[in-house]
Amino acid sequence: MDDALAAFARHRAERAAVPAVAALRTHFETERRRLLDEQRGLDAASATRLLVNRLLHGPSEALRAMAADPDGAGMAERAAAERLLFRLFRLAEDEPAGTGLSAGGDLDKDERREPGREVQ
Repeated sequence: MDDALAAFARHRAERAAVPAVAALRTHFETERRRLLDEQRGLDAASATRLLVNRLLHGPSEALRAMAADPDGAGMAERAAAERLLFRLFRLAEDEPAGTGLSAGGDLDKDERREPGREVQ
């Protein structure tokens, strides 16, 4: 009986994540559709590269803003966010070369460029 109760409690607690996951899926799908509408005729490699760049742009800006926080509070927040990203996406701490990540964890400049959309 204790196992069943624990399983029920775990299942109920896991449901708390559903709204965030649903919002993330909706956001990703919206960006995917927008890119396909704006960039018709792209080959799969170009389309997926642009999609990845768009999906990572906002989080990359947020991490940079946290790191640049003059009072230092953002550094702890950034470190916590980075740990969470590594956990959520099951990233290895020593990301292999050729993944598009620079030492700062951001996409290399050349990888961020996409036609018709400026990246800051």
